[in-house]
Amino acid sequence: MGLANAQNFLESGKEISGRSALQTHTRVHTGEKPYCCNECGKQFSRMSSLKYHTRVHTGEKPYCCTECGKQFSHIYSLKIHTSKHTRVHTGEKPYCCNECGKQFSQMNHLQIHTRRHTRVHTGEKPYFCNECGKQFSQIISLQKHTRVHNRIKRVAVQKSVQKNKHPSGPESE
Repeated sequence: MGLANAQNFLESGKEISGRSALQTHTRVHTGEKPYCCNECGKQFSRMSSLKYHTRVHTGEKPYCCTECGKQFSHIYSLKIHTSKHTRVHTGEKPYCCNECGKQFSQMNHLQIHTRRHTRVHTGEKPYFCNECGKQFSQIISLQKHTRVHNRIKRVAVQKSVQKNKHPSGPESE
């Protein structure tokens, strides 16, 4: 191991083989980012990272889901998407609520569910009606409530229109 390799090994505890790999790894410690995006100016320590980034600007999506045809610019996005498809077909639900035991195929669905449990116990009601000030723990409850106000307004408008079409009293004769 050369002196440069020995110094680098001591600095990060990682042994690097090859001069190019050492140079690339050294940038982790120096912060050097010699590769620059021509579109937005964002800088990168690796050429491969720059190439990966340019898909943001070009819209290139080389990875395609064989189940539904949806395209992705990055392989990890396709892998995440594919795992969701697999769970739909297998019925696998690996995420389980500690409060009630309900199972979910996706972590974010469990997180949403868990927040609902927490709000029940804490009494938190972060959603409120702009019309009457009533508060709700779930946005869906606020949305349903808002429909009530909208129905009341529609009925009032309809009654007003009907009243103007069929006025009663001595003036209408």
